[in-house]
Amino acid sequence: MKFPKVSWGRTGNLNVAIFAVALVGCAWASTTDAAEPKRSNVIVISHDRGGDVVKYAQRVSRVKHANSKVKFQGKCQSACTLFLGLPAGQTCIARGASFSFHRAYGASQEMNAWGTDYMLKSYPAWVAHWIARNGGLGKNLIHMKYEYASQYLPTCSQREVLKPRLLAAVSPKGDIPKR
Repeated sequence: MKFPKVSWGRTGNLNVAIFAVALVGCAWASTTDAAEPKRSNVIVISHDRGGDVVKYAQRVSRVKHANSKVKFQGKCQSACTLFLGLPAGQTCIARGASFSFHRAYGASQEMNAWGTDYMLKSYPAWVAHWIARNGGLGKNLIHMKYEYASQYLPTCSQREVLKPRLLAAVSPKGDIPKR
């Protein structure tokens, strides 16, 4: 570890004191963090229109590895639905949540085909079966309502929905809260 250069001139004692206080503060923060259990981040999806499949796939991967919890409590459309592929223990659904699906578009024909295939392979079986029963992923949106999805996703308790430990929205730029 490299320590900052400490001046011993006229203000030398002050610099040493500031440095010592900073070290003690860092040590105290480290032991406090170690003593308290880490709480996972909570991401609330209430109106997400989706976007680029690759960017959403990266977000979902970060959320999965951070063991963050995703609460669906509003519209989750298009690439946002990739969050349905998270492990069951990382998701819950609240009344009013809904999901909208369609095929990938906006890139080359080859990339669109890849994106559509990727989404279908990322979904749990119950979602893929529902999509197939409702005509597959096409140009038009197909809508899955709370009543159906709540048969497969655990419902969020009222307390969880209203008072999450860390409330954050998944921003269009893909920023996931960091601890």
